Amino acid sequence: METTPARPAGRNPGGRKALPLEQRRLEFIKVWVTSSEKQIAMGNAAACNLEMSAFAREVLLKKNVVIKSAPPAEFYEAYASLARVGGNLNQLCHALNAAASIGMIEDATMARLSQIETTIKSVSESLSAVREILISK
Repeated sequence: METTPARPAGRNPGGRKALPLEQRRLEFIKVWVTSSEKQIAMGNAAACNLEMSAFAREVLLKKNVVIKSAPPAEFYEAYASLARVGGNLNQLCHALNAAASIGMIEDATMARLSQIETTIKSVSESLSAVREILISK
């Protein structure tokens, strides 16, 4: 009876590749703070939408640190919703273009769809600009 060889320890053939040794975070820094300082630091990390370790790296390793608040949760929900709508519109446009290429759609309809596509692109550019403004705050 054959048995399958055991998978080598620490390997995940279908998973993420291991980082090179120089990119692995293997060093630990311990910092003593008061309870109130810890609460402030944790609040600042949460305001930036970062885990405490990522926030500490940002503060410790950057020369000019500016603590910015992350956009509100509603922003991310709205952005995800718009992304879903955009995906749906993309699928619709693909189907319409396919139908037009085999002559199933009249020229007048295609002209109107082209106008709608231009409007959608304009809205998309505006939303990208709003996103950049919100992220930079």
